[in-house]
This record gives sequence, C-alpha cells and structure tokens, in this order.
Amino acid sequence: MQDTFSQALLSIASQFDNPFDLAAFCYDYLTTRITAQAAFIGAYIWHNENSRRNNPNIGELDRFCMAVKAILGEKCDTDTERQRKLIRAVRKMEDRLEDFGTPEWNRCTLPFFILRAVDEYVKQTQNERTESRPLNQFYDDRIFVYANAASSMTDEVIKNTVIPSVSLHDELEYLIILERKDIPEEIKTPPRIVKLDLGTDDSERKSAVERKELRVAIIPFACRGMTQIEQDEGALFHIEYVPGYIEWGVGRALTLLHKALKEKANIIIFPEFVCERTIQKAIREELERLSWKSPDITAGLLLVIAGSRWDDGNNIADILGYDGTLLGRQYKYERFSRGKDEADSLIENLKDPGKECTIVEIENVGNVMTGICRDIVAESYLARLTEIFTPQFLFVPAWSPSVYKGFKGQMERITARNFKTCSILCNCCEAYEKKTPNRQEIGLAVVPRKKKNIVEGKTNRILRNCCKETCECSSCIFTIDMRLAYFSKEQDGDYITVASEQKI
Repeated sequence: MQDTFSQALLSIASQFDNPFDLAAFCYDYLTTRITAQAAFIGAYIWHNENSRRNNPNIGELDRFCMAVKAILGEKCDTDTERQRKLIRAVRKMEDRLEDFGTPEWNRCTLPFFILRAVDEYVKQTQNERTESRPLNQFYDDRIFVYANAASSMTDEVIKNTVIPSVSLHDELEYLIILERKDIPEEIKTPPRIVKLDLGTDDSERKSAVERKELRVAIIPFACRGMTQIEQDEGALFHIEYVPGYIEWGVGRALTLLHKALKEKANIIIFPEFVCERTIQKAIREELERLSWKSPDITAGLLLVIAGSRWDDGNNIADILGYDGTLLGRQYKYERFSRGKDEADSLIENLKDPGKECTIVEIENVGNVMTGICRDIVAESYLARLTEIFTPQFLFVPAWSPSVYKGFKGQMERITARNFKTCSILCNCCEAYEKKTPNRQEIGLAVVPRKKKNIVEGKTNRILRNCCKETCECSSCIFTIDMRLAYFSKEQDGDYITVASEQKI
C-alpha cells in the first residue's frame, strides 16, 4: 500500500520549525509527483462552471486551507504541539477526500492547499519579518523559500494586462520558490533577500517611493586608463590597477558621489572594476558620515551600487544602503571572454563565480537585483533568477567596449519574460578609450511597455557628449528620471517613462 501524504509528513515533522520548511516540503512533494503542472492545476485546482465535472473536493479543500492557516497563526507552547495539530488536520482531510481522477494526483491536492495556506499566512504576517531569506532552515536540500512581501511600482498597472503561466510557482502570490536545479552546481549558497527599511523620519525617501518617481544616477567614472589586464595561465586573466589609481580614485569617487547626491539621486550606480576595495570602503564611510552629520544630503537616497572590484580572484560589487550599511554583495558569475583559441583570446579568471547574490526588497519599489556586466546574457544564471524573483529593477555595472550591441537584446528579453523589470546599465568610459573613444552610448535603460497587448522591453540609450577633453577637470554623471505612467487597460504605452540628462 502506498504511503499517504500524512505519513510522509509525519516522517519528517521534526523539521517543521517554521511554516517555510513546511512549504519547502510540500513543494518538493508536489514537484516529484506532478509531471504536468498545468494539467494538475487545470483538473484538480481550477474549476469551470461549464465543465461536465469539477473536483468535488474543492469546497472541503478551501476549508482545509483556512484551518491550516489558523494553525500556523496560533500561539502554541511548542513546535511539537503545532505539528500534531497539522497532522490531525491532514488526516481528517484525507478521510474526507472523495475519489476523483487519479489517486496520487488527488492526494496531491493536500500539499497544494497547505502551500496556499502558507502563502496566505505570509500575506498576513509580511511586516513581522526582518531576517534575510531564504526562510526555510531545515528542509533546504532542494527547495529554497522566500517571502515575496514587497509591492512593486508597476503592480497595479501590469497585473491585469498579462496572461500568467500555469505552474505551481505562479499559483503562489506571496511565496517565491527557488529550486536547487536552478542554481549552478558550483554555487553553494542560494540568493539572499534583504529588506531595506525606511524609518518613520524618512519622509523624502518615502515621498519619492509613494510618488513612484525615482532618479537614478549612473557614474561612468573616467576616460583615463585605470585598470590593466594581467595574463594568468593560457587565456585566463585577472584585473590589476595601474600605479597611483587608488589614491586618485578615492577622491574621484567621493566627488562623483557628492555630485549625484546634489542632483537628488535615489539610486547611484558606479561601473564595473573601478571601485577597488579602498574606494568601496571610502564610499561606505562617506555615506555613514553623511547620514550622521548631514542627513539632509542623503535624505532621498535609497541605494548605492558600488560598481565592482577585482579582489582575490573575484569580481565583486558592494550593495550599500543610504547610510552606508553593507546590505550584501554580488559576485560576478558569467566570465568575460574574447576570441576562441586565438593569439589574443581572453577568459576572466574568476575563482568563486556567483558565490553571493543579494536581492534588496524595498516596500512600494519592489525587489532590486544587481548583475555585473555579462551576468545578464541570455539564459545565464542571473537571467533565470529574474524570471523567478521578478525584480522591479535590475542594475548592471559594466565595463564593455559595446553596450548597445552587447546588452540591448538581453535586457529587453528579461523584461519581456517577466513583464515588469526595468534594467539600467552603467558603463565605464575607460572601456572605450583605446578603440572607440568617440562612442556615445554610456548606458541603457530598458523599461516595460505594452504594444498591442504584448508586454515588451523598450530601450532608451543614455548618450554622452564628446567630453573627453573636460573629463579630468569636470567629471560628469548622468541622471535618469523614471516615473510610473498610468493609462487605461486598453491603451498601449510605456509603463515607466524615462528622461536622461548628462550633468557636467
């Protein structure tokens, strides 16, 4: 006789110290038994009044879902007491389950409605959690569970204009499920979601968020040579900094940081490579100093993406909060490569590619992700994560001799796949110096737009003037103003409008 779901649940009940371990088990149980998720959902979960037959258990399963949600919200003396109540509720539902369809898929409705109960529980308790995610702590070999608690800028205008896919993942509104198979084997740690809290006194920050108007400053940094390629074995290479760069770079970075703050930037992005460890530390300490001594200067700031640095064999970006707090790091995963077994071929020699991935949750903005240069190439690890976590923003520090050809298509595909992501790329002027000094595209901003009921990505080019001759004495930044556009369901247009300007 095949084990019942309650028996499977009982066998590992000791691991259910929180609802997210329970959700991980239920999702794992379902994905190992449901070979066609859309067929299961169509026959056993959804109903149609015109159908010759619907699942006769739906009413009881809805009541079971509410009972499980109540158990999760109860104050129990011990976890064991909650586990026992849950097992009793499952056994009671098993006894009431009428025969329908195939026995195994019929039984699978129980873990599905437990997942739905946890989803509802997260909605009810979303403001009570401050810890980093993933949230499951014990049942975490193959499944990672996150709370999708942040409302996004575009939720209200996009929700009713797209057709969602039919899958277990998309049946959940407040839970995000990441499967181990979606993480490359060499990466041992799944992404973290960290929450950027806005305090009661953060009126300027909150005002920008509530207006759904954000200003992003990208900082191309400088036209001069700052980095150099050093050969390792074969085509492998790493980055080193030219003599004197670090001392000069600290002053340059702080000058540009203040220029961006003077322009009331809510997000500031430095490019790839230029923020060596000492420079990143100087940016962090300056933000901390300003938040204590001159909080009016950083009153509207949310995040600083401190470009990236080449450090001990890795390409690492620091993600900083408005007060200099290190929220997390992003390790580059996709290696830069050039040529194929040619005399000057190159492959980036990353020691721990993708070691850390940090997603920042900002209420009323959404999830914010960072990808370093080639990390956003089609079908990459990070591109897959944008489908799962559906970030409102993807910020891309880059160092590339071509941004329009190298990134436009990839960034547009990311938006077209999840309907909501706005991607902003910040390139470094140094990347153009030797071969294409007059190239104008220094950044890209891709936003979702509706065209004939299809959501696609629209690219806005960020252009620099021929400013090389003034670069040393008059460093520049570029501001990108992004504003949510409201229009009727029947209208076509850009969900986010974009206006950019070079500030010298």
